[in-house]
Amino acid sequence: MGLELKARRCPVCNAPVEVEPGATSVTCRYCEHTLDVRPVEPRAGATPGGQRSRGPRSTADASGASSSPAGASVAPPSRVSRRLGLSVALGVFLPLVSGVAALRSFTAGQLASQSVPAVCRPNGTVRLVNVEHTGAGTLVEASLNCKVFIEKSKLVGDVIVKGAANVEVTIDDSVVEGKLAVIDASHNTRIKVRKGSRLLGSGVLIHGEANPVVQVEDAYLEGRELVRLGSNGELTALRSTLVAQHRVVAAGPVARVTFVESDARSEDIALEAGANLTLTLDHAALRGVGGGVESGPNARLRLSREAELSSDHGAFRTDSNLEALVEESRIVGKEEGLHAEANARITLRPGGTIEGETAVLLGVNAVVESTGGALVGGRTALRAGINAEVDLRRAD
Repeated sequence: MGLELKARRCPVCNAPVEVEPGATSVTCRYCEHTLDVRPVEPRAGATPGGQRSRGPRSTADASGASSSPAGASVAPPSRVSRRLGLSVALGVFLPLVSGVAALRSFTAGQLASQSVPAVCRPNGTVRLVNVEHTGAGTLVEASLNCKVFIEKSKLVGDVIVKGAANVEVTIDDSVVEGKLAVIDASHNTRIKVRKGSRLLGSGVLIHGEANPVVQVEDAYLEGRELVRLGSNGELTALRSTLVAQHRVVAAGPVARVTFVESDARSEDIALEAGANLTLTLDHAALRGVGGGVESGPNARLRLSREAELSSDHGAFRTDSNLEALVEESRIVGKEEGLHAEANARITLRPGGTIEGETAVLLGVNAVVESTGGALVGGRTALRAGINAEVDLRRAD
C-alpha cells in the first residue's frame, strides 16, 4: 500500500495543505484542523516501481496487416465491451463529480450553524444560525483573528463572546443577553450589531480595549453600561435605541462617538470620556439624568439637524480647548447648558440654542460666535472669564 501524496485543501478554512511523504495526518497551519491522510491501494496493473505493466503489442507490416507475438491474438473491441467501458467510466466520473460538488458545498457551508459553547481557533470562523441556548459561562471563546457571526439566534450566558486581539463579531437579527458581558474583547476589535438585534445585560454589553470599532445599526441595546471603549475607540449608532442605567458610553482618550437618527439615554451620566473626544449628534438625542457628557480636554462637539443633548444637571462639561458647533439643535441643562474651562470656542448657527439656569459658563480665553443662534438662561445666559470674545448676530 502507498500514500496518495498531493496538495489538499482544508475542509474548514479552504486553505492549501501540503501532505508530506509518509505522513498519516496533517494539521492546517491556518485554523489548526487535523486531516487524516488515508492510504490508498495501488492501481490495478501497477508495478512496485509505479509503472503500469504493458501487455503484448501488435505491430503492422508494410502491407498494413497487423501482426502480434506468437500465441497472442488481437480483436477489435465489441459493442458490448465499449458500452461496458462507458459504464465503468461514468461509474467513476459521476461519483467524482458528486464528490467535488459535495466538497465545494462543504467548503461554502463551512460557516454553518454550530452549537455552543464553541471555540474559534486562530484565523477561524464560527457561525451560529438559528441557535437557542441558555446557560452559564462563556458561550464563544474567540482566539486571535477569529470571526464570529451570530444570526437569528437567542443566546443567554454570562459572557456571549470572549475575544482575543483582532476579533470580528457580527450580530444580526438576534436577541443576546450577557449577564456579565455580551462581547468582551481585546485590542483591534470590530463589532457590528444590526438588523433588529437586541443586546441585553446587567453588566457591560460591549467592551473593547485599544482601537475598538463598534457599529450599531437598527438595533436596541439595554443594560447597566452599554459600550466601554479603550483608547482610540470608535462608536457609530444609526437608527438605534440605547438605554443605560449607568453609562451609554464610557471611553478612554481619543474617542470618536457618533449618533445618527438615534435615541440614547441614561439614568446617570450618558457619556464619560477622556481627552480628545469627538462627539457628533446628527438628528439624534443623547440624554443623561445625572449628567449629559463629561469629557477631558480637547473635546470636539457638533450637533446638527434637530439634535438634542440634555440633562437634569449639566448637559456638557469639559476641561480646556473645547470646540463646539450647534446648528438647528439644542443643548439643554437644568443647571448649566455648557460648561468649559479655558480656551473654549463656541459657534452657534441658525437654529442653534444653548439653554440652562446658566446657559454657558466659560473660563478664560473663550470665544463665542452666534449667527442666528440663541443663549437662553434662566438666571444667566453667558458667564465667561478674562479675555473672552463674544459676537452675537442675527441671521440674515
